[in-house]
Amino acid sequence: MKRFRWRLERVLELKKKQEQKARIDLIALADSLAQSQAQLLYQQSRLRQLMEEISELSPSQRMRQQQLLLQSTAATDKAIEQLKGKIEELREKQRQKRQEFRELRKSNEAMEKLREKAKEQFLAEQEKLEQDGLDESATVSYAWDMLGQ
Repeated sequence: MKRFRWRLERVLELKKKQEQKARIDLIALADSLAQSQAQLLYQQSRLRQLMEEISELSPSQRMRQQQLLLQSTAATDKAIEQLKGKIEELREKQRQKRQEFRELRKSNEAMEKLREKAKEQFLAEQEKLEQDGLDESATVSYAWDMLGQ
């Protein structure tokens, strides 16, 4: 019996590899997004903590510390804004990658269904050929039996 060989098997394999790569990229983006969010939370909590510490100081010490805080706040605010921009950019990339992944997945599922149908058709044809061969051998055997009598 012949083996089933689907002409588009290599295409399906390539599409599966693309899907795996998209999945890995999606995971990497999620990791980067989580790291950026953690950095943002750290910067914001650090700023809050400094403000709370300053508010607990005596008025004379507070003035000096507030001046230092105001000077460093500009840099911290800039870093926070950059992180927010980076997070938004990563979220957009993640949305795009998810869409790409869904499309690849849908395409692969469609190809898998086509492959399965082609395999079913192949098996049905092989079964029919086998049955035709058995019918023919039975007919020949019957004819020989009739001639022999």
